[in-house]
Amino acid sequence: MAEVPQQLFADSLFTKIARPPVDDDIFAMSPAMREFARERFSGSGSTLLAEAIKREIRLEYDTGVTRAAADTFDAHAGNCLSLVILTAAFARHFDIPFDYQGVYGHDSWSRAQGMAFLNGHVNIKLKSTSDGVTIDFMEASRATLTSTRVISEATVRAMYLNNRAAEALVDGDLDAYWWARAAIEADPAYVVPVNTLAVAYLRGGLLFEAEFALRHVLEREPDNVIALTNMVRAYTLMGRRGDAAAMGARLAAIEPYPPFYFLDQGLAALDRGDTQKARELLERELRRMPFHDEVHWALAIADMREGEKGSARRHLSLAMKYSITRERRDIYSAKLSHLRGVVN
Repeated sequence: MAEVPQQLFADSLFTKIARPPVDDDIFAMSPAMREFARERFSGSGSTLLAEAIKREIRLEYDTGVTRAAADTFDAHAGNCLSLVILTAAFARHFDIPFDYQGVYGHDSWSRAQGMAFLNGHVNIKLKSTSDGVTIDFMEASRATLTSTRVISEATVRAMYLNNRAAEALVDGDLDAYWWARAAIEADPAYVVPVNTLAVAYLRGGLLFEAEFALRHVLEREPDNVIALTNMVRAYTLMGRRGDAAAMGARLAAIEPYPPFYFLDQGLAALDRGDTQKARELLERELRRMPFHDEVHWALAIADMREGEKGSARRHLSLAMKYSITRERRDIYSAKLSHLRGVVN
């Protein structure tokens, strides 16, 4: 196992900030979960457990908060990692063997509070049958476009802690430093939380610490778009224009158009009243991010302005389907209900 790179950390600069209540046992079964297992689940096979989770617990997809098993069970909502943690807790309770799986070909971008996030995807495969049963929020038609590899529980724990760090950053909470630090310690070979740590440093004005952390990422993944983007930002804040330009050129060679570029350009065209240009830009973004709710929402607006209510309704339905939080799903649902009333 890789060693924890202690030189990445700057604990003394965050001593006035309380450490977050990191729960080491994110898989702990609550009394409510144990009661459910005892009263509502008869059997110990992976298929039966999969059906119980899908039909009885009925989790709603919500990326707003990454939850431990007990919290996910109580809220009946969570993201893909929350679902994996909950399923693992029940599988372990019933001695059902399983694998954690990283899913590739399904990374997606999201943004909040001026920050862009590249979201990976995970699922879990229960192995008590010959073929196994995969538990995943992702629909089967999209799963065919992906590949998987087994990941360790240490990586799953690191993912959980890193998500909590990212959520703290969105809330403007510099406790994100401690969450990211804990994620790095959970799995030092997993570089994602090192980038999150760098963002916490940038938010705290610790530019040299941020640069050091980002160099650590880029030494291991030279084409890491997120780290390159943050390094451009760090150099710009330092006033190192030449280094920022060089890093920006390196980034542009890998990804000429940043995430949301065509979406933002399309929204700007909508603001100017140029619906035709907006549609052209938004369709281009849709080819890059076919499952992103904001793109479908913007196309619905363009459709409505051109009187294409049927197409607008379709894009609104897809926006609601692909939305990542309850709040946005409720907004799209209300807009869709109104549009159906108008059309009918």
